[in-house]
Amino acid sequence: MRDGYGGCLQVQLEQLQDITQTRIMLVAGGKQDDVETTKLMCEIIKNKCPGSRAFVVTNAVHGWDLQFPSVFAEGVRAWVEASEELPEEFEELF
Repeated sequence: MRDGYGGCLQVQLEQLQDITQTRIMLVAGGKQDDVETTKLMCEIIKNKCPGSRAFVVTNAVHGWDLQFPSVFAEGVRAWVEASEELPEEFEELF
């Protein structure tokens, strides 16, 4: 876990423009995560990956997948299946 989270911390915004051909969903926990940076990240990624989207789960902490596991699972399933029906807790940012 240390390697995985540590690697995420080393990513710079400029490096996000290197992501191509990958539809990305970014989700911030509204109580702890930097929502504005999440929105900015999506703006950068969408230049080369137009299907990408960013959301906030307003009442969630950073580890919201553990806080709301069923919402997390429903969101992942909907995203993978390219469904327009994301959980209502997902508020679109960009």
